[in-house]
Amino acid sequence: GHSKNLDAFNYRQPPWSTCYPELVEMVNKPDLLELPTGSVIQANAFINCKKPEDLSGKADSFRYLKMTDNLATSGDPGVVDLANLDMRLRPDSVVRQIPGFEVIPFEKIGLQTDTYRKTHPTAAQTGRNEIRPPRRMFDSNVDMEASNRIEAGRKK
Repeated sequence: GHSKNLDAFNYRQPPWSTCYPELVEMVNKPDLLELPTGSVIQANAFINCKKPEDLSGKADSFRYLKMTDNLATSGDPGVVDLANLDMRLRPDSVVRQIPGFEVIPFEKIGLQTDTYRKTHPTAAQTGRNEIRPPRRMFDSNVDMEASNRIEAGRKK
């Protein structure tokens, strides 16, 4: 089973045993192998989720899970434009009150113009019917495929 696969890594010896000392203990207790031991869900904002912290399964399976300092909110939690999915936080956002919350740099997520990608795909190149406004959610697979097609066409 699980411990047989771990034995291939010699997890009882460094560097594994020093980097992941809890691994040795887990393998010695087979009932823990499939439980979320050491999992932490902390300092998150759940926005308009029907079941924000829904833990499916037996309650006992989550006894080692640490969930703390999370915020579940319906409606606008103080983002720039919720209707258009511009999730950058306004200065008055309640999300900023979560202890340990780190602001996500949404403007750095997604396709970036750089040495390898001189332009972004147009709506026509992605097969979409309309051009998205800036900073909206994107489908990275569609955008990457279109970007790769553009680059491949340039190399011909």
